[in-house]
Parts: sequence; C-alpha cells; structure tokens
Amino acid sequence: MKRATRFFRYMKAWCRTGLYVFFRRLEVKNAEAIPKNGPIIFIPTHQNAFIDAILVICTTPRNPWSIARASVFKEGLVTKLLTAIQIKPVFRVRDGFSSLKNNDAIMQEWTNMLAQGQDIMIFAEGNHNDPYASGTLQRGFARMALKFQQQHNIPLNIVPVGVYYDNHHSFRSRALVNFGNPIPVDEVLHASLNEREKLDNLVEVTESSLKDLALFIDPDENYQAKFDYLMKYRSVEKTMETQLSSDRKVLSRFPDPPATIKAEKQLNSWLKIINPVVWIGWLLHILPYSLIKGFIKKKVKEDQFIGSLKYAFGIFLIPIYYLILLLVFFLIYPSWIALLGFAILLPLSGIWTVDILKR
Repeated sequence: MKRATRFFRYMKAWCRTGLYVFFRRLEVKNAEAIPKNGPIIFIPTHQNAFIDAILVICTTPRNPWSIARASVFKEGLVTKLLTAIQIKPVFRVRDGFSSLKNNDAIMQEWTNMLAQGQDIMIFAEGNHNDPYASGTLQRGFARMALKFQQQHNIPLNIVPVGVYYDNHHSFRSRALVNFGNPIPVDEVLHASLNEREKLDNLVEVTESSLKDLALFIDPDENYQAKFDYLMKYRSVEKTMETQLSSDRKVLSRFPDPPATIKAEKQLNSWLKIINPVVWIGWLLHILPYSLIKGFIKKKVKEDQFIGSLKYAFGIFLIPIYYLILLLVFFLIYPSWIALLGFAILLPLSGIWTVDILKR
C-alpha cells in the first residue's frame, strides 16, 4: 500500500472529524476484512453525492483514489486541487462519444497505479440514485480488473461497500459503512471463460455482494410507494445494523400495514421551545444556518447533493464563522479562560440544539 501525501492525510483526518460531528451515530462494519496488502478496487453503493466517497475513504486504513466525471476537471487550480485529494477523471457518453477514446489512456493509467500499490474507488452504478434505490453496475470496473489481470501477476481484490443512511439529507442523522468480504479477481475471472463472460461474472458477483450490504428498493417496482411505506412504518432502532435489518423486514411486508406499530417517544414540543440550550444554539447559529439553507434552496437542483453540501459547509464555513465569533468575543471580553469556555460552547450548543429538536 503506497503512502498518501501529507496533504491528503491531513484532509482525511479533518474530514473524518467532520463526519463524527455531522452524524449523530456513524458505524463501521467489517473493516477488518479489508486486505492489508495488494491493490484493491472499492465498489461502494451510491445513493448520495460526494459524502458517499468521503465516508468510505475516512473509514478504511487504505487511501484509495476516487474517480469523477471529467467535466469537473478544469485547467489550473481546480485540477491541481482534485489531484491533491486523489481524484482522477473519467469520460462518459454524455461528455460526447469523441471523448470516450481518452478513457483508454486513463484506464491504462489506473492499471499502472494499481500495480504500484495504489487503490481505486469507483461508483460502478455510474450516477447517484434516489434514497434506497438500486442501480445497475456498469462494466468499467470489471474491464479495469480484467486489464490488470492480463498485464500483471499480482493478486487484485474487489471490496464492495454498502453505505446506508437512516436519512440521506439531514444533519445529525445516522450512517453505516458496511464493508463486504474481498472478492479475489483471479478466482472469478476463470481462464475457461471468454472476455464477455468474465466481465459479466465479475459484475454479477459484485452486485450480489452489494445487495447484502445496504438497503435497496427497485426503482422500477413501485419505488415511491415502497419508500413512503417505509417512512410511515419504520421503527427507530438503537444501532444502524439493527435498523437495516428492521427496514428490510418492514419492506418485506409491503403493501400490508404491520399488525402493530412501534410508537416513538417524542419530547414534548413545549419542552423543546423553553429549553435554554435550544435558544443559545439557535442564536449562535442562525446566521450560518440561514446562509446554508438559502444556498441549498436556491442552487441545488438534485436532492442527492443536500446532505453532502451541508457536510461540506459544516467542515469549511462553520470553523471560519466560529473564529470570527471568538475574535469578537475576545475583543469584548479579553479573558483567555472565558474564551476557552466560549470555544467549547459554540460547537456543543449547535449539536445539542439539533439533537434536542430531533427528539
């Protein structure tokens, strides 16, 4: 496993810290099954935007390169920044058929990176899906694996990853990153198979493994009705692993209502309103909250970006806002002890306020 740059490791540590603030509960399952040696192609589910990638990268000791659509790569600073955080381009049909020829060179570059001890992460569904919707895996990752096997006598593993949310867009929701057992490529791509059979076999094995790692609703089979049914009848469990199992059981009963509905204990709304913590947190955070909410409402056209943008604003905008508040506080009341207390109060008041309002 090739060591990542210092900048990437710092960014990974910062983003990981942000994840444990953004999510009220973040669970990681079966990370110990990830091979410690040899190249890996990670294949995660994709029901959210870029926060899917951040969750996978920050919960594994490996440091995979991500693949993004080529249209986001511009000359100069943008490309340098994307490269610094280990993102490579890929061309799609929608970018124009003429551009697809560039993928041959890119595919070879990825193959060389794998041979050098780098890891690759590919969202094989090709695009993000609606919450809990399942997508069909494209063959790109299988072609990469086959090309690598043809060129190198090095064991290569596919690691499927299920990313499961109890709410895809909400701050202080919960998430589960569920790593599947590694799939040894040389055991799937048998020599007796022709090239098409090898690709189909690897896609089928990977897709089958992913089905066990997250929650899926077929987008072609009453998706909206099933999603609404789940939201109406799901019960809130203590852990995300049990939540996943519970949600699957709920969907298996569709369209029949459950015999009994587990009532959730809700904190009285008046107790929330008069709680001084709520007022403190609201007053301290009303400005960034309004800016973020206004930006998302005005600019975001795809709901899958809501949670990711909230997270991104949280780890970059909120720290700057806090620094400004701390500076103003110190100018008004120049006490280091008081400043330390205010610095602790700022993030805790925001977290506690949201947690109380969601109870």
